[in-house]
Amino acid sequence: MKDDGSFFLNTGGSLKEPWISYDIASKFRKHYVLQNIIHWIKSISLLKSEIGNVSGVIDDISTGHYKPINSNRYHHNCHEYIWHFTKTGDVSLDKTSIGVPYQDKTNMTRWSKPNGVDKRDRGNVWFIPYKTITSAPDHPSMFPERLPEMCILDHGLQKNMLVVDPFAGVGTTGVVCKKLGVNFIGFEIDQTYSTIANEKINNL
Repeated sequence: MKDDGSFFLNTGGSLKEPWISYDIASKFRKHYVLQNIIHWIKSISLLKSEIGNVSGVIDDISTGHYKPINSNRYHHNCHEYIWHFTKTGDVSLDKTSIGVPYQDKTNMTRWSKPNGVDKRDRGNVWFIPYKTITSAPDHPSMFPERLPEMCILDHGLQKNMLVVDPFAGVGTTGVVCKKLGVNFIGFEIDQTYSTIANEKINNL
């Protein structure tokens, strides 16, 4: 990885083994600096009483991918980690490329650089739901295209940049790279998945 590169590692987890994500991330401590911990929210519920007087919100909201848990010991796992590693810990990001509009527009001139731009850092909590599917997925743990897209944009699009996915699966990251005009290399040991990935990428 280049000195100014970013390494985004997505780890799921197990309700019975909640330390898995932390144990995996800690393995990289000898080699990288943990610059950001991003929380990928797959589903969320917001009560109108907690949201307050926000324009357009008239009722409670539950949105995203919800999978019931058949246990009275655990909560539904609606969250995964994205560990953002760099070599030095001081890599500049293009945070407004995935930014959100200011809720209070007076902050546009108070905080925005340059003044008047209606975009702010969305923070380290990213709500990225799965698309509704009507047939069996190509891969059992396929993530939404928006996930690698946000990681790439957050790092910042650069001329001749290269994105490497060591677990390419069915090519989701490759598809996103082609749409963004970014060079891509992916590795996949399962021939079935690599065939699907090549077809998806080549057919764009």
